[in-house]
Amino acid sequence: MLHKTLWILLLFLSHKTLAQEYGLEFMGHEVNPDQRTSFTIGERQEICFDDSFELSFELKFKKSVVSYFGYIFRMVNAENQNIDFLYNSRNTEKFRIVNKDLSFSSNLGLDSSKLYNRWSKLRFLFNHKTKELSIYEGTKFLEKKVITFNEKNCLKIYFGGNKNTKFATKDVLPMYIRNVTLSKGAKVVNFWKLNEVNGNVAKETVKASSGSVTNGSWMLVRHYEWRKRIDSTFKGQTTFYFDRSLNHFLIHSDEGSFYFNEKKSATISRPFNKKHNKFTFGDQSYFLNGSQNGVNVRLNQKEIYSYDSKTNSWNTPANLNPELTEYWHHNQYFYPKDTAIVLIGGYGQYTYKNNFQKYSFLKKQWSELKMNGDRLEPRYLFGIGHTKKLDKSYIFGGYGSKTGEQEINPQNFYDLLEINWKDLSIKRIYTLESPEYPFVAVKSMVIDEKNQVFYALIYNQLNFKSSLQLVKGSLIKPEYEIIGKPIPYDFQDVASSADLAFDEENQKLVCVTYHYDRLKNISYNKVYTLDFPPANKDATISQTENNVVKWLTILAITLIVLVILILGIFFFRKRKSKIHLVSKSEENFDNSKFQIHAIPVESLKETENVRSKLILFGGFQFLTARGEDLSVHFTPLVKELFLYLLLNSIKWNKSVNSQQLNDLFWYDKTTTSARNNRSVNLTKLKVIFEQVGHIQISKESGDWQIIFDPLHVFVDYYDFLKLTDEKKNLSKEEINLLTKIVSRGNFLFNLEYEWLEPFKSEISNRVIDAYTSYSKNLSFESNAQEIIEIADRIFVFDKVDETAMEMKCKALVVLGKHSLALKCYEHFEKEYQLLYAEKFNKSFKQIINGI
Repeated sequence: MLHKTLWILLLFLSHKTLAQEYGLEFMGHEVNPDQRTSFTIGERQEICFDDSFELSFELKFKKSVVSYFGYIFRMVNAENQNIDFLYNSRNTEKFRIVNKDLSFSSNLGLDSSKLYNRWSKLRFLFNHKTKELSIYEGTKFLEKKVITFNEKNCLKIYFGGNKNTKFATKDVLPMYIRNVTLSKGAKVVNFWKLNEVNGNVAKETVKASSGSVTNGSWMLVRHYEWRKRIDSTFKGQTTFYFDRSLNHFLIHSDEGSFYFNEKKSATISRPFNKKHNKFTFGDQSYFLNGSQNGVNVRLNQKEIYSYDSKTNSWNTPANLNPELTEYWHHNQYFYPKDTAIVLIGGYGQYTYKNNFQKYSFLKKQWSELKMNGDRLEPRYLFGIGHTKKLDKSYIFGGYGSKTGEQEINPQNFYDLLEINWKDLSIKRIYTLESPEYPFVAVKSMVIDEKNQVFYALIYNQLNFKSSLQLVKGSLIKPEYEIIGKPIPYDFQDVASSADLAFDEENQKLVCVTYHYDRLKNISYNKVYTLDFPPANKDATISQTENNVVKWLTILAITLIVLVILILGIFFFRKRKSKIHLVSKSEENFDNSKFQIHAIPVESLKETENVRSKLILFGGFQFLTARGEDLSVHFTPLVKELFLYLLLNSIKWNKSVNSQQLNDLFWYDKTTTSARNNRSVNLTKLKVIFEQVGHIQISKESGDWQIIFDPLHVFVDYYDFLKLTDEKKNLSKEEINLLTKIVSRGNFLFNLEYEWLEPFKSEISNRVIDAYTSYSKNLSFESNAQEIIEIADRIFVFDKVDETAMEMKCKALVVLGKHSLALKCYEHFEKEYQLLYAEKFNKSFKQIINGI
């Protein structure tokens, strides 16, 4: 127990505060009515006050929206008396308060223009003795109104839209809300921080009276999870660069140019104005800050061509000598004064490069720079970032060899080098220790000079199904931290590329990925954004603290330090015996205390809510019965080790021997080193398990297995196998339980391990078989909508499932939605053609004639 306490205290002390924005985003007239946002308080159990009370919250307006009209909140009591607070940008008096049939228009003394750029705390004080509503911005008094509202108030409060029978509205102001507080005098009665990252529940921290959210978008998740902005397929080659005039990656295909417009939240496409010669495999493009245009580089031929954004055209000629480049994945730097570009490194013809090749746009000449100081070993797949003045650059990582020859000890580099462009010198800042898994970096890094850190996207270049992981590294000392959720990335050496940039205007990181299928002559481009600064899910929200809070924090830290000092000696003495016990547990674990009990399917629904939860569908999540999220305590290695043991334990009901673990996780270690690594990581798992209970690591006959009690630990994969293992059609209740599991999302969708693929494939087959078998007993006339929903669930696991397509088309026709049925067929036909490179053999008419 003491070591557990110490572990928690150390976690608290090492916790970093970040300045990520949080709150709830409300979608208004910029989307259709069914997609508009509501946040409801007191819907299930009204919140009651006997006399005066205060409602306060922080408000900010969304930028760049066409219509700024709608409700900020509606307050309704048990007698259907209402007080509404609205905003209309088109009126001279923009704010309006409505009380029953009375309407008060005013600007409240508020500068509404400031609401677009900062949070404002609004306070509404209801005084029942004087029948007055007083409105404040922080401590500043704004206005007072006489209102009608009963002294005994049991309230429902609707922010944005609502579906109240009498007061329903979908006129939602496009806004952000956070820190919603109900107070009585100086006492806070209810508080909703609105700092969630997902779900439709807004947690209340005083009385656990949660609010409900519809169509909400949580601001904090945008600092953790990348949002996909473009996912497009193009015929032929594409090239791309970050256009700082557009604040987004501009993608050039054979047909035209494409980019995502943040303000319009839409992809903008422009076909080329004149005939365009196709790009060549190996072309790389860059943005010229001075000219606001781009250039296309063919480094083998020492040729550079330009793009004119005004005419939307390239002067690139046809490539009459289509030899493959010898400089794949080279990188670049732009001189700020003499309009010159420097192209660095690259790979080709089994040789890694470390050349610094300079081209002057003024002189139209090429030259080779001779660098001083430390040597840049020949490499490619490295990241480069530049300071704001462009006087220095930083190179991070890469893959190559010291000689430049591919056959002589190729390796990953984990160093950070500083380039000084004034004296053409290179200085090695540091070299990281080799990580558990190899990684390289995408082309560009983002440099934060003020905080002396850089942001880079790294990935394992040995895996085709890889992922891009954002890291924040130091520019001073050898350390970095993984931050945010990874991005799926198909990497196939020279056929793939990715880049990172910072959109300063919108305060977002922007990522583009590219993959070229040479057999199909198709390019796949995706663009993602992440709000800056990035965060992990457990990020502490930094807020302005008053002096009392600061002193309490100092006092708490002092007490913690004293406790650590007292426990330190005891912990040190216990450490050796703890390690000894851990190693002994490999031989002496008693699994008689924990046996896996089968749970009848009928009871799954009732028991889920009172158990700890291990969620694998829709991503990895491990929650205690109290709702504490332990997922953040899993390092990448501990997570993979845990999942490997767990899935083998559940699926095959068998253990895994130590040699299998060594071969998979520590293949490059000696036997002794592998054993030590295994013991350390299993110990980390056991510490996490102690927070949950009823789950253990067992070792029988020298083999490892995870055992748990399903009565106390809910594992969706375990229940999934129970549901789909029977050789019979599922009942309606069983199919609903299956839907509840799989509707969370694909199985461990954000994790890509080679050993995991067979599990994912089998799960897809089980889902499709279960739904297909169940649907055979449904009637198109009576169950058309349910059949459509089943087909959509099957498409999640197989987008070219023929049976699902036929089911959905027929059901839509039965419902009279013929055009939707045709669109469904045409979309399927397109996906089928892309996947199999052949035309689907059934016509739309043949399918619907079978109804």
